[in-house]
Amino acid sequence: MLEPIGSKFEVLSLPPPPVAPVATAPPRKERKGVYSRRISVARIGAYINELEQYTRRTRLQRLLVSAGVIGTIALLLALLVMTRPEPPEKPVALVVGVVFAALGLLMFSFWFFSWRATQKQIAVRRLQPLGRIVTALREDLLPTRKLRVRYDLRAPNHKQKMTWAQTSGEKVRYYDAWLRLRGMLAEGTRFRVKMNSELKTKKGRIMHEKRWLFLKLMPPAARYSIDQAAEHFHELVSAFDQEPALSGSAVVLQIAIDQLRGAIVIKARREDQDFRPEAVLGILRGTMHFLIKHGREQPGQEVA
Repeated sequence: MLEPIGSKFEVLSLPPPPVAPVATAPPRKERKGVYSRRISVARIGAYINELEQYTRRTRLQRLLVSAGVIGTIALLLALLVMTRPEPPEKPVALVVGVVFAALGLLMFSFWFFSWRATQKQIAVRRLQPLGRIVTALREDLLPTRKLRVRYDLRAPNHKQKMTWAQTSGEKVRYYDAWLRLRGMLAEGTRFRVKMNSELKTKKGRIMHEKRWLFLKLMPPAARYSIDQAAEHFHELVSAFDQEPALSGSAVVLQIAIDQLRGAIVIKARREDQDFRPEAVLGILRGTMHFLIKHGREQPGQEVA
């Protein structure tokens, strides 16, 4: 289902101080679970390997924690046996203490494993699509400009993502802006991709969830004419009717051509599943095809 919103028309002489060398900043971790990177096109392959290693690292950590829990239980039992009096004065209390200690450690390990499993699912669910998007865009990016990536691996219902809560605390809403992607294509068009989710919970259970995909393209004015492209706005709206990556569930599209800022803005929303990488790439490439066809100043000119 398409819901176009139309086009937007708005119509003493001192020696200079020494300059310190600028060091390349390492990957920046804004807060726990939130990461920001600036990646050169030449290092995109290495970055994809980092994402894959991150998703595999959790399995080893779970094995190590399992060994630690089992070793702690065995050590506790050994200490209790070694320190018990001879003959035992209170054998029942000793047995009860051992049982409760073992149950406590098992319950903690169960909670910890389920928490780690949730974290792994979030990482796989977000990093794998990110890796596929970046891999597919590698050949289309301008080599001299870096790709900026920001992703959030915290749970969608993390307390810092809460935007509204009922007085009683039963109903809570969250806004999860988990992906930001900015870069420049080889022919000079700047793009921004954002992926968000809105979550509503009741007594801790998820009642409703929306997924949002934002795409903004800012083509160079020397190569493309936004005014000329706006005359064919209806073709941009109909271009996504047959997009395979948007089929399978209802998707609401809002499309705008901002002639004042020279940008094309597309917002997509669906409620039952995440946007696949193919949907992001399909919308991006479909919009670029529209620009090349209707926005070039000289129709006969070949676009690199």
